[in-house]
Amino acid sequence: MKSSGISSIAILLCSHVYGFGIPEIMNNNEIIIHMHKLNSLTKISGAAHDENINNDQGGVDAQGNRRKLFKKSISAAMSIFAMSAFADTSQGACLAGDISIDCIGFYKVPIDDAINSMVNTPEQLAKYAPDLRWVPPVEYPKNYQVAKDEIFSLRSSIQGLTTTVSKGDLTAAGVEILRVVPRITVAGRVLIGTLKGKSEFSMRAFRSEVAHNELLASLSGVDILLGQSIAGQLGSITAAQIQILEELRSVNQNYEEFLRAL
Repeated sequence: MKSSGISSIAILLCSHVYGFGIPEIMNNNEIIIHMHKLNSLTKISGAAHDENINNDQGGVDAQGNRRKLFKKSISAAMSIFAMSAFADTSQGACLAGDISIDCIGFYKVPIDDAINSMVNTPEQLAKYAPDLRWVPPVEYPKNYQVAKDEIFSLRSSIQGLTTTVSKGDLTAAGVEILRVVPRITVAGRVLIGTLKGKSEFSMRAFRSEVAHNELLASLSGVDILLGQSIAGQLGSITAAQIQILEELRSVNQNYEEFLRAL
């Protein structure tokens, strides 16, 4: 992977969430070190917001959640960059919603208002992260019921991944992951946000949010394994299938837990 994709999105994340960034003249190793430092800073600053999960002050929650998301984003970008900085492909990161085959296993730009305004049009993307391929922003469901219907309808797609991987069609499984993860992300947020808005559902909202985060984390794990397998990094196809199917078991368990929490 050329460093340009990760470099641009790292700069974008740092500059527009925290107000400072990574100098563009840094080389690969310097960027990794700088991102390690930023990750340490987010652990310190994020800790002060962890107790606000059940706070009714939306502004405080939003800031805390954005810092937590940024911390996860830096960690993911740092890991993928460190593994792939010197590999020879043109795509270093992808926007959420991009279902191109070369996005399988690569870093995805978070769906977040602080970032979306910088990438919501081809012109904005060219200004802030010209190396990335533009796709239309992921649209949120209109209301709670639409989001709930979508989450339940996506269950069959998740379950079908096991069959697809068992048949050895890892590329098709990877493309399906690219398709469903953004939808699960935004539909889940609408559901959780609605529950948070009703005090009588505060515990239900908390359980749903935890389950949603665990589901997305396990799906990310499958995405990375698929990318590594397609690149030939996991050995034989059989060895790769065993690892991926094991992770898919966790995905299905987490999906059912999320549905129960709702």
